Formats: sequence, C-alpha cells, structure tokens
Amino acid sequence: MFRNNVFPLLGQDGRLTLVLQADAVVRQYGADGSLEWSVPLSEPEVEAARERFYREWREAADQLTVIVPWTVRAGRVFEDEIWLLLAPGDGHASLMLVLDRSTGQVLRRLELRLPSPAGPFAVDRDRNALYFTLPDEAALLRTSLP
Repeated sequence: MFRNNVFPLLGQDGRLTLVLQADAVVRQYGADGSLEWSVPLSEPEVEAARERFYREWREAADQLTVIVPWTVRAGRVFEDEIWLLLAPGDGHASLMLVLDRSTGQVLRRLELRLPSPAGPFAVDRDRNALYFTLPDEAALLRTSLP
C-alpha cells in the first residue's frame, strides 16, 4: 500500500506547509524546522476523497497497480493564508479552502461549480480574483472573489 503522499508548500519566509494526503492532515513547520501546528482537514469532501482512495486501493490489491492518495491537488502560500484546492469529489464540484497560516484553521470555503474539476490555480496579489484551469476542457477561467 502506498501509505502517504506529501504535498509541500514553501513560503517566502522559509516556513514549510506539508499536506499529508492519505491522512488529510496539514502541518506547518517554522524556518528552523520546528512543528508549529498540525490540523486535520475535516471537510466532508476530504473524507469522500479518503474513502475513494481506500476503496480503489482495496479493489486494486491483487493487481500491479499503485493507487496514490490525493486530498489536495494544488496550493498557494501567502503571508497570512494558505490556499488549498481539494481533490474533486463526486460530480464536478471543486472546493478551495483558505487556512489561517498562523493556526491552520479554515477561514474561507469556496465551492466552485464547474463543468469539470478545477486544476492548478493562481490568485491575484490583492486576492480579489481567482484564476484556475479546467484541464479536461483546456480552459483558463477567472472569477472575482467575494
């Protein structure tokens, strides 16, 4: 079993955020390597992604297939926030979580209803606009943020 997959995000200040994909845990490390906080992602979509991973792993147990856990597909670090695009759930909803960088607590939850799952994204400097790709559509979209 592929136990975990780690998604790293490095801030300009040298602090490192790690997403432990199979465990659905976000950890923040200081520039000196010390653990600052560790927070489980408890959104229903995260639990659905974890259940899907374990179901696919069980179904492929007798094959030469490696099932890799994905909870987070993309992320960005700002001075005070961490933006995470969760792996798509059933249907085409894509969920973006904005975490407080000092505590890991969820500040915002943005649900994107799209024709296909969102891919890599960018946020403008003032955090007024979100740009994201739809890989299945070969498209780049922009939306204003509330």
